[in-house]
Amino acid sequence: MKFAIALLLLLAPAAPAEIVDRVAVAVGRQVITLSQIHTEVRVTAFIEGQKVDLDAMRQKATSRLIDQTLIRKEIEITRFPTPKPEELEPLLKQVKNLYGPRYGGALKEYELTEDEVKQHLLWQLTFLRFVQYRFQPGVQVTEAELQDEFATQTKALKDAGRPAQTFEQMRTDLETLVTQKHVDEALERWLAEQRTQTSIIYRLRGIALGRDRE
Repeated sequence: MKFAIALLLLLAPAAPAEIVDRVAVAVGRQVITLSQIHTEVRVTAFIEGQKVDLDAMRQKATSRLIDQTLIRKEIEITRFPTPKPEELEPLLKQVKNLYGPRYGGALKEYELTEDEVKQHLLWQLTFLRFVQYRFQPGVQVTEAELQDEFATQTKALKDAGRPAQTFEQMRTDLETLVTQKHVDEALERWLAEQRTQTSIIYRLRGIALGRDRE
């Protein structure tokens, strides 16, 4: 009987090896896997037209995914709406224009699918809109800040050999620039606070960067 069982085991077809994705970071009750980090590296490089260097890009990708996890939680709590699929078309068109007829081949080169690119673009659009919704209402811009930004922009135009504009001609752009700086600062403060209040545990070596190290 034992011989028959052993013979059956030998004759049975070998089961395909199961690929187990490794947990890289635990953010509260959420996890970030190594494959998610590598996909983040590849899709970011693809959209920016850069070469993939997993060793050099892995840490920053991990940090971005931690931020995304924290922000996604806030998005779920506030029930912030997701953009409609058709709203992605202008963004996808920009990416396709970057590669032209090489677009399909580039996807294969970066080991990506178009769906992964679309999901990344969808997140970017959701993120940008949520940040404006969440942090811009509390921003107040002073005249002094506008004057300081005007001096900075005027110098940049002069250094680039471009004609300068008057303060009033640039006012709208100046208000946008200063407002965005305040929004970015508010976002950074919020993320720093969330990181201190959230358990972030690194399961793999070499993925924590600067502020992420415990």
